Amino acid sequence: TWGFRLTHNFVSRGGVGHEDWRYSDMRRTFGRHFWWASLFSVFLGQAAFLFSACLSLYGVLCAPEPLTATDAAGAAVCFGAVLLEAASDLQMDAFVAARREHRTDATVIDRGLWMWSRHPNYLGELTWWWGLYL
Repeated sequence: TWGFRLTHNFVSRGGVGHEDWRYSDMRRTFGRHFWWASLFSVFLGQAAFLFSACLSLYGVLCAPEPLTATDAAGAAVCFGAVLLEAASDLQMDAFVAARREHRTDATVIDRGLWMWSRHPNYLGELTWWWGLYL
């Protein structure tokens, strides 16, 4: 569910066939060494982070014990985190569309979840990882 949401956002926002500006900048800066620079500064770092973050799942997935209330709580936290991220994404998309169509002059979204948190999508992301920890 978490990965589907990220992939959906990437594709729906024109991510396929479009290179992120940060990679374009790295490509200009490192030239023919871009491949090595991006491998070590971006991709291996992300892989190491995700691997270490998912280590807590190893014991759970290999354990012969039945699921407990803590497991159910962790699943509920993860589910709530995905809902929080999805709702904040929808609100941000509506705000960007309103700005594009000149229906608002606001420069910062301050309604819905964004009224309570400056970055509810990041809060949802952090909450997702706490749910996996549980």
